[in-house]
Amino acid sequence: MGERPQERLWALWEACGVGEDWRSRAIRSDEASAWFDDQLDAVVALMRVADVWEQRNPAGSAVQFASELLSGSVPIDTISRVGVRPGGVEVLTPAQAMGRRWQVVVLAGLQDGAWPNMRLRDRILRADLLADVGAGRTVIGDDGREELIDSTRAARRAVLDDEYRLFVAALTRSSLFVHAGAVRSEDAAPSAFFDLVARLAGTPRENGVVPIDTVDAPLSLPGHIADLRARAASPDDPVDAELAATLLALMAREGIASAQPERWLGAGGTPTTDEEFQGEVRLSPSQFERALACPLYWFLSTIGADGPSNAAASLGTLVHALAEENPHGSAQELTEALEARIEELGYNLDTWAGRHSQRRAHAIVDNLASYIVGVPGRVEVEQMVEAQVEGVTIRGRMDRMEHVDEGVRVTDLKTGKSGYSAKTVPDNPQLAAYQMALLASGQKVAGARIALLGDKKPKTFDQKPLEGEELHKWYEEVRKVADAARGPYFQATPSEEACRYCSFDRLCPARERGRKVVE
Repeated sequence: MGERPQERLWALWEACGVGEDWRSRAIRSDEASAWFDDQLDAVVALMRVADVWEQRNPAGSAVQFASELLSGSVPIDTISRVGVRPGGVEVLTPAQAMGRRWQVVVLAGLQDGAWPNMRLRDRILRADLLADVGAGRTVIGDDGREELIDSTRAARRAVLDDEYRLFVAALTRSSLFVHAGAVRSEDAAPSAFFDLVARLAGTPRENGVVPIDTVDAPLSLPGHIADLRARAASPDDPVDAELAATLLALMAREGIASAQPERWLGAGGTPTTDEEFQGEVRLSPSQFERALACPLYWFLSTIGADGPSNAAASLGTLVHALAEENPHGSAQELTEALEARIEELGYNLDTWAGRHSQRRAHAIVDNLASYIVGVPGRVEVEQMVEAQVEGVTIRGRMDRMEHVDEGVRVTDLKTGKSGYSAKTVPDNPQLAAYQMALLASGQKVAGARIALLGDKKPKTFDQKPLEGEELHKWYEEVRKVADAARGPYFQATPSEEACRYCSFDRLCPARERGRKVVE
């Protein structure tokens, strides 16, 4: 092979046939774009290295280049002085700028919540507390008394002092001019530092506020598309609006996701009507419990608006799988089954957190084994039940259906250590839904049970068989949930139980935090 490195590299690149695909993926502006952009940069860098190697080895072949590259003996610098940075603008943090001076300094990003950043540091391992204890430092409160170092108020004061020192250090890097910049928009506001600079500089104000300078869109694909969308929606210049719409259509046709109207929030009109849902209402027992606690939370979680499951949910899934595979498993059998599959949880056993999580998983499985030993009779695992109850189809999968003398008992396995008690379980909607579905299916039901496996030892809490007035009360709850589930409006009903693990407080109209968003 006497060909030159660049010729062979280009031939290999053409043979791969990925160039056009990587290019389109790199400019698509989605989550994977950065990876494809990096790969293209790596290919260009390799071509550059080959170019420099050819200049230094006029008679060298592609085989020699590949051998030296693999052995690490190819220098990656070039024959030109590309490592010397030409004069330009240096972008530095305040700490990086220490000890240096410029005539002109620009303080960018003086945003509320960003600079000063009042977030408390070292809140996990509390390195700040250890340092203060070692140095014997305390603080004096507003009332003149000495305060504990572990005071949130004192900690925030210390953070603010640090932010002021960085701000003063940044200001004093300039020997002539200082430019301070901030953004004011619907979700951003200038910080107190910006206001301080403007006041000391004597910046004119209108109604007590520094006037806003209109700025162009960011020099990025999202910024460009946002600018085009604003122009297309503006009635001031029809010609400019038509041109912007045309450009958006061209980018959408080329596969740029952010230019496609169906991906724009609020661009599809109002998706709901005043007509209620007329079809069949289908609920699982857990959905029945959520809908009874808060119809809005039930609706948002049912349509998939909830976030991904966490590590605790993954452990729960694995424990339920082990319980299904070993309905009468001994402690040894369940432990061996856990060891065979514990890698699925992704615990890093080189860390304390990983080893702690592994020990907890073993403790839960030990509790499961202890519970199973106490139920020696016939057991059906992961059985489906589906039945019509008061016009609602209740369909769910039972962890364990245990056959006892009085009939069948539904047992729901929980891997947590709290959340259920002898006081709350008798009124648990999920267990009641299982009981009603089994009764509607013609089963003789001996009650329901929560088996709590996450504490030091297993705990069980029972719900009595539903009958008489108690059963009719639950039928009324089913009818109530059915009416709420048909919409088109879903009411937020806050309570300690419903809001405890809710992930939608940012848009909940019943909470102060969410009310600011939706109103």
